[in-house]
Amino acid sequence: MRTIFCVSVLLSVSGLVLGGCSRHRDGPGVSTADTYGGASAPTAIASNQTGSGTSTGTPAGPLVIEGQPISNDPAIIEKEDARLGDEADRTGSNPRRIRGIEIKNLSRDGNIWIGGEPAEKGYQQVYERGVTAIVDLRNPTPVQQRSAEEAQRLGIDYINLPIDPRNMEPSQATAFLDFMRQHAGEQVLIHCGSANRASSMYAVYLGVVKGLSTDEAIRRAKLTGLREQELEDDVRRYLDKQAASSRDNQADAPPALE
Repeated sequence: MRTIFCVSVLLSVSGLVLGGCSRHRDGPGVSTADTYGGASAPTAIASNQTGSGTSTGTPAGPLVIEGQPISNDPAIIEKEDARLGDEADRTGSNPRRIRGIEIKNLSRDGNIWIGGEPAEKGYQQVYERGVTAIVDLRNPTPVQQRSAEEAQRLGIDYINLPIDPRNMEPSQATAFLDFMRQHAGEQVLIHCGSANRASSMYAVYLGVVKGLSTDEAIRRAKLTGLREQELEDDVRRYLDKQAASSRDNQADAPPALE
């Protein structure tokens, strides 16, 4: 019997404490005795391979679940608008709106899917089209917990990274980018409740990972649902600071040898 332990990540403005996942062949249960960054892990979730899990508490920060696929059968794609699973990554072009999948306000830009609240079949449908990782920006609730369990059942790597609809902390953007880099080249769904927060993280991805200008990253994020001015301002400050840091690093680099 293989049990998957997944420990929450504790975020704060001053720093980021990351938990981790460990697999054990035998021995059910949840352990919170291990320390992470000198502090006890805030919560843990244990579930078996079929995804029937129990929680020891409400996650205090991001929850990461690493699952195992339940099937390798080819996807059956019924909607022409969603027939995109085999496309090469074209991230950096304008996103396109996707219909036929039960996720609110869903758009796609290459390997990146951006959307709002998923209905019952939403995760299953994007999984069938090639999604292997999910960033869920909603606050911890019973509905979010059921989504986490569904992701694990499907074998989708999942992180719950709660973000305020009108406020983004730099540490949250850092945690998001770390997860995205771990899944580089894969299809990733970024979602919240309406696509507003998801679009803000999409802008962060475009600016930092894809190298788009701040203005262009935000323009494209508005096409997918970014609407809160406060959140846009936070994203703009973050991207401008990242761009300035990159320029400073290039200026400090030694000249290339001829």
